[in-house]
Amino acid sequence: MCRGAGNVGTAKKTPFEKFIKDALISELKFANKYNKNSKTTISGHLNSIDFNSNMGIANWIFKLKVTSSNSKSITVNTTYEFEGSFIADRACSEVAQAFMPAVQKLINDTIKHREFKRLL
Repeated sequence: MCRGAGNVGTAKKTPFEKFIKDALISELKFANKYNKNSKTTISGHLNSIDFNSNMGIANWIFKLKVTSSNSKSITVNTTYEFEGSFIADRACSEVAQAFMPAVQKLINDTIKHREFKRLL
């Protein structure tokens, strides 16, 4: 719920976790680093997802734990800042519009994590 002005969600009402998973798989496929039949698998647990729509401190905040079948794991904390608004309807629209670039930053932070390669 965003400032009592309505819910914030994905375009097709896909759960946030599935949206992030699908985006990560898409990025790995694009980089030619995804193998559906690999013996090593990674999974993620979205420990928390939150947003702030206030003017001056608008952001999305993610805490993601990624675990490999090789028993290694990493935790990624990502904050994506964007311009907020004083007006509720506009602020909530900005929250929704910022979700996709926020997920892109989360994926980038995950893949560039100093320990990510150890998961593979």
